[in-house]
This record gives sequence, structure tokens and C-alpha cells, in this order.
Amino acid sequence: MGKHGWTLVQHSGYGYAHHPGFELGVEERAVDNAKDRRAVESVGGVLFASYNAAAAAAASENYPGDYDGLYPSVRGRFAAKSLDGLAVYVPPEDKHVCAWCNDERGPLIRIQSDERSMWVCLRHMPFRIQSDLTK
Repeated sequence: MGKHGWTLVQHSGYGYAHHPGFELGVEERAVDNAKDRRAVESVGGVLFASYNAAAAAAASENYPGDYDGLYPSVRGRFAAKSLDGLAVYVPPEDKHVCAWCNDERGPLIRIQSDERSMWVCLRHMPFRIQSDLTK
């Protein structure tokens, strides 16, 4: 599972069971093929390198630091595109996390190629790119 990474989607408690308490919740979802990866990228969703990074991001998004409610309450939006029938989650424009360590403090850089797009912190950038950016 997760051959092409992991992403966040609308919580299945709402997407499948229609429980209103989970309408603003997210959960991690494997991205198993290139078509799904392109769908996530095309709407501004985030790709994570590991399940653990996606799970940590889901927890952070569901229960932001100043929120103390029982049910999750993300601040991003849900895209029209979906994986397994669950809408892809798009974090707020000002909120991105490193795909490897889930660090949101930054600076974060969006790395994009023909096949992939992700946000990474300077610690996880390839050395050559990192040295060019810090000159």
C-alpha cells in the first residue's frame, strides 16, 4: 500500500457513514497509483512519504492547537476529486508540512517534478539544492 505515497482525505465517518461529527475530519489514505497521485497534486492536496507522516498530519489538522472540541475541525477544504469515494483534503494555503518529518515551521520548499510534488524542509532537501538556496 502507498506505492505513490499517502495523502489526507475526508474522514470515512462522514464520507461513508454520514456522521455529522466527522464532516470536518480527515484521515490518511494510501495513494496506490500514478492516476491518484496526479489527482491529489492537481487539486493542491499533500503527498506524504510515509504513513506515519500522514497520520501525524491528520492529527494536527483534525485538532489544531487552539481547538479543544470533541469532533475534528480542519481548517482546509475538501476538493471535488476523491480517492476511494472520499474527498481529497487541501490544507489552508498558509499551512504546509514537510513530507518526511511533518515539520511545519519551515522554511518549506515545494519540490515538483513531472511525477511528484511535495513540501520539504531544508533538512530534507537534496544537498545540492539546499546549498544553492542558502547561499
